[in-house]
Amino acid sequence: MDIKRNPFVNGAAYGAATAGAIVGQMNELHWLEYICKPLLMMILGSWFYFNTKRYGDRFTLLIQAALFFSLVGDIALMLIHVDGFNFLVGLAAFMLAHVCYTVAFAHNIFQSDGTDGLALGGVIAILLVVAGFLVTNDLSRYVEADLLIPVIAYCVCIVLMGIAAGFRYQRTYSRSFGWCSWGDPLHGERFALGLQPVRATDAHCGTVDHGLLCLHSS
Repeated sequence: MDIKRNPFVNGAAYGAATAGAIVGQMNELHWLEYICKPLLMMILGSWFYFNTKRYGDRFTLLIQAALFFSLVGDIALMLIHVDGFNFLVGLAAFMLAHVCYTVAFAHNIFQSDGTDGLALGGVIAILLVVAGFLVTNDLSRYVEADLLIPVIAYCVCIVLMGIAAGFRYQRTYSRSFGWCSWGDPLHGERFALGLQPVRATDAHCGTVDHGLLCLHSS
């Protein structure tokens, strides 16, 4: 058995790292968080590298770049308690990651012919735009004025990435659609269209009293 390619081994490792990161965050066990949080992206990156069918092409390189920026963002956000400026560093890193994902997905879409999957992609796009507007509007009540524009830009990037991911339906391998479109880009609180900035803002400026709703695990 090749553990690098085995979904059960990698899934169990990811689950264990997720649990460790949550426990570390909830109990302020920074040493545990320092170990488990970076492991999340390392496990995802390893899984993608050893299971991709597109070695060396533009799509693969963009996804690998996105995984790298996500790792940088995770490290920055888990160090917010050291310096609040790390929030902006993490936010910028995640924005770059989402830009890489969006470009990769768009490249994948334009390489495909026909109109397969357009209906579902359109439905996903509408739902994401509505959800993005509602979440961004809610965030605007809690985020300080000097952070509002970066946080809104972050949420816009996530919505655009989700729209591009949705339009990949029936235009790529089913495993690629499931994992690359929704596995890493929307994992953890990033799936909630901006709840990570809420938690990060809580740590950064003390203005949000429900940050633990976003526990884990960028």
